[in-house]
Amino acid sequence: MHVISYIPHFSVPDRLGASPSIVAFNLAKKLQFASVTIICNSEDYKETFEINAETGAIYRIKEGRLYRRLFRKITRLDPYPLHVRAAKIAARIFPDIFHAHQLEFPVHDFLRKLRQKTHIVVHAHVTHRTFDLKRGVADRYVAVSDYVREKLIEKNYPADKITVVRNGVDSALFAPATTREKELLKETIGISADNIVLSFVGRLQEVKGFHTFLEAARALMPKYKNLHVFVVGPEPESAARDKSYSFRNIIRADLRLRFGRRYREIPPLPHRKLANIFKVTDISFLPSLSEPQGLVMIESMSSGCITVSSKIGGIKESISHGETGFFLDKPDNADEGIQLIGDMVDRIERYESIKNNSRRFIVDNFDWKISGAAMEKLYFELCS
Repeated sequence: MHVISYIPHFSVPDRLGASPSIVAFNLAKKLQFASVTIICNSEDYKETFEINAETGAIYRIKEGRLYRRLFRKITRLDPYPLHVRAAKIAARIFPDIFHAHQLEFPVHDFLRKLRQKTHIVVHAHVTHRTFDLKRGVADRYVAVSDYVREKLIEKNYPADKITVVRNGVDSALFAPATTREKELLKETIGISADNIVLSFVGRLQEVKGFHTFLEAARALMPKYKNLHVFVVGPEPESAARDKSYSFRNIIRADLRLRFGRRYREIPPLPHRKLANIFKVTDISFLPSLSEPQGLVMIESMSSGCITVSSKIGGIKESISHGETGFFLDKPDNADEGIQLIGDMVDRIERYESIKNNSRRFIVDNFDWKISGAAMEKLYFELCS
């Protein structure tokens, strides 16, 4: 069985923390009986083709910034859309499954360009697209959580064609550091072993609760001299349209000025480096306002961090409040997080059982081998 995994908006392997890239790459690695070809966006890769030792062939479609801005953002009159380019590559491969990591994937037009029979799987990483029969109907829609499945049904996607396959985590890579390993990592970045690290990982945007995180950091850092704050992630152009954008930048400038190296912003990191951020992190504060599933949350939990997030969307399916992590009832209000995190900093040693419980829960329920097996089962059901 041959599967093509198509990621039109991001590159593989991931360099910017994009969930579709991370998911597609890790699922491809875990398939036992299927071979995989990946077709993705080139982003900043120079190589348009490579053989990856872990997944196999990767084709990268180049798309210039001017082209993308003119034809996909301004005019929306794309003369040579990415799915047409993908169809040309797929026509040489004869795939049994074409797995598109794009909810709005134009099934009908793609099959018309491909001129071959194949099964189409559409992966729903988001929920904001309403079903449109004109795009055609996929053989199966993959929802990353029960929450996403419910939202797809509300938006008129065919319920009998929706399967839940949860995003996973590389539990060997995202693993708790030993005491000595944590000391050495902290020493490398100039932090004392007894310092406490509070981290935010994700897009620096309002929808991810970045404004709430900054408010909490501003309140907590003057009180706790042993608290260091790390912010890791991209700040897309669209962040400037957030209502809290100016407010956030004022706080960020204030934190840099007052606390220097105790407050650090780090650009997006590949997973092998991001894992080290979690290894030195004691508390992950991830107050998202919207989350289909919450990939960062389960990476944090797998790493043995105390994870504080929001009681919304798919996050509710991975965190049990007071057992494997903590929920905020109102993630848009920083006061709740400030009080909760302040208690953790005061009594960090009391939270060891939470860290151990979260690690065990993720390994047992969210490891990529579990997600990979579920996806492969779906592929075989379609092909049989």
